[in-house]
Amino acid sequence: MQSGVDMQIESDPICSSAGCTAYKQPEGPKPPPMDYFVPNFGKDRDIIASEEDEKVASALVGHAWAFKTPESFEKWRNRAKDVDYNFAPALSEEMITSANS
Repeated sequence: MQSGVDMQIESDPICSSAGCTAYKQPEGPKPPPMDYFVPNFGKDRDIIASEEDEKVASALVGHAWAFKTPESFEKWRNRAKDVDYNFAPALSEEMITSANS
């Protein structure tokens, strides 16, 4: 089956069969260095001050944050994950008959 489109494929008159080298794009700037050493100067002063402020605020209101730690795991664990659910239960005979109707 012919589509009626007549194409002529010719060589590009500007470039040779080896490719265009006359109008090649410049390389551009060198990429920035990677995997360089980053020194660790410890915690920032703002972080240390924020942690101290949190301790003072907790003492003022009489309530401390309860983060999920291994000690508090039992209190905060998701008990629904303990059940092995059947996500593809077999249909009852009535449902199969209804679906076929």
